[in-house]
Amino acid sequence: MIKRKLQKAKKPVIWALIAVMALGNAVPAFADDRTGDETGISSGGKVPRATSNDAEKGADPVRTSTSNDADKEFDLEDMPEIGSNGFTKWFFDHVEFEELWELVSELLSDVESEDGKAFFAWMEANEERFLRAYEKYAGFSIALLSAATGDLWDEWSGAKMDWDGDGSEESPYAITSLAELMGLSEAVAQGESFDGEYFELRADIDIRDLVLNGGNWNPIGWYKNKADLSGAPKTAFKGTFDGAGNTISGLKFTKNDYDYSYLGLFGFIEDATIKNLNLEADEVSGTDNIGLLAGCMEGNSIIYNVTVSGPVYAEGDAGGIAGEITGGSSRAVIENCIADGVTVNSEGVQALPAGLAEMSRRQTWWMSPC
Repeated sequence: MIKRKLQKAKKPVIWALIAVMALGNAVPAFADDRTGDETGISSGGKVPRATSNDAEKGADPVRTSTSNDADKEFDLEDMPEIGSNGFTKWFFDHVEFEELWELVSELLSDVESEDGKAFFAWMEANEERFLRAYEKYAGFSIALLSAATGDLWDEWSGAKMDWDGDGSEESPYAITSLAELMGLSEAVAQGESFDGEYFELRADIDIRDLVLNGGNWNPIGWYKNKADLSGAPKTAFKGTFDGAGNTISGLKFTKNDYDYSYLGLFGFIEDATIKNLNLEADEVSGTDNIGLLAGCMEGNSIIYNVTVSGPVYAEGDAGGIAGEITGGSSRAVIENCIADGVTVNSEGVQALPAGLAEMSRRQTWWMSPC
């Protein structure tokens, strides 16, 4: 049973990690010739080991830090049942301890044992958080390869998800580069909604620097595979993204080999907040639910203090800020936003000529379901 599971696994980055541990943490190096950044599993030999004293060097981005962290001890007798909610909390509360990763190595060395099977299933269910924890502990980045995502991500090389911060409101994940923004996009496509977590943009980013994928941006909250394009993306972004007054420029999506929908910087957001951002697009064109900021805005989502500019082309619903606004009995809020220099070319029934800008350059919108 377990062997069939291994053969059909769709998350090879986990197996790369298992291989790393099985080889005693000797890690092969891969380099991106274009940027010089690490784009695979890389380290200069043995993986550095963390100890309880490492807590003094900085907060772990995947655990909840407390004032008592320096006094914590690792005791296997305190470990809850593998796979339980208690185990999840216990695991991520102890990711700085070498003993924890020795336990992980032992469990993964025998995935046919009962404990090994239980841990493997738990690790798959918590993949993104687990990998970020190991990356922080080991001191190198494990790029989540396109093969772990889907065929729409075949050219999405160099994405990084080892953000600084712990995702809390007080210490949000920091986006400082195009590679880190790409990492957010791919992480959501892989199934991580970031519900209740926070991101902050800390630098201007020019998407024109994206030379792969034809320079086309894969939205945050989008599909994995071309076969999925007829429906809605399976995972929406549900977190908070604070642009902190910075600008993302050069947004482009112009591919026409398939009917692409849910396009924009964000493809599909649900109960999310996007604020304090300037967005300058070169062109976004597609089939349906096409916007500059978001293709589809659902639930109790909030877009606040955002400025967008650029052209939008669509066969269906489109808008400068959001292509579609929906959400059952929920209410979306668009407040203090500007659509400046926006042109929308669409035949859709919900197309807004200039992304709300023609109605009012600064206006608050409480929108009932369409």
